[in-house]
Amino acid sequence: MNHDVANRLRLKRLEASLSQVEVATKLGVSQVQISKWENGKGTPNETQLRQLNSLLGPLMGSEDSAVSSDVSPFGVWLSRVRSKLNLTPAEVAVKAGVSIPTIYNLESGRSDNPQKATIAKITKALGVSPSEETIRATEAAAKIEGVGDLVDFDPHDNANFPSGSGVYVFYDVSQRPIYVGESSNLKRRLSDYNDKFWFKRPIVESASFITITDSNLRQQVEKILIRFLKSNAVLNKQHVDR
Repeated sequence: MNHDVANRLRLKRLEASLSQVEVATKLGVSQVQISKWENGKGTPNETQLRQLNSLLGPLMGSEDSAVSSDVSPFGVWLSRVRSKLNLTPAEVAVKAGVSIPTIYNLESGRSDNPQKATIAKITKALGVSPSEETIRATEAAAKIEGVGDLVDFDPHDNANFPSGSGVYVFYDVSQRPIYVGESSNLKRRLSDYNDKFWFKRPIVESASFITITDSNLRQQVEKILIRFLKSNAVLNKQHVDR
């Protein structure tokens, strides 16, 4: 099973609030088999694929599917619960104390690694908690082994800026990385951008950060990222050979 279909299987199962054991029982296979399919290490036969399509909806060749392989498990859960409660993204944002783009970005897949504080605020506002598996899958997608978690945030939502030290990246509306920076105080540094003439949507639409406490490592990671981006980091000047 290719990666996109395997990921779609996992997301559609989570959207349906079914565990691997429940899907396995309905198909007459083991939970281990479902796990292998979701990790792209196996492929269901034609009969099993028909059963999965009947149970979860089309997994292949379905452009109009409500589930995108780019959306995180938490984003899928959020969309389903919000719709079930008949709430708009704006209503959820107000209740949770986050920006409206934060909700839209999570549900569209623009943001797939939300901060733990953001998840807590949204679940409290909805009065419903996602499954432990949904949280584990979302956190696993953010983890970079040996370094830390790559987390998304809204660069225009001052109240929910990340704190601590780390490296951050700004993206434009097309999700192109356009600026890389590092700071020992992310919240203070990010607040400094509010007065910049270029710091507004859609030039700066979204952002990500990774916590790095070691100052030398932060500067090295920043330098590497800027050099990799070259002229694509249109707002960066330092560390780039022009």
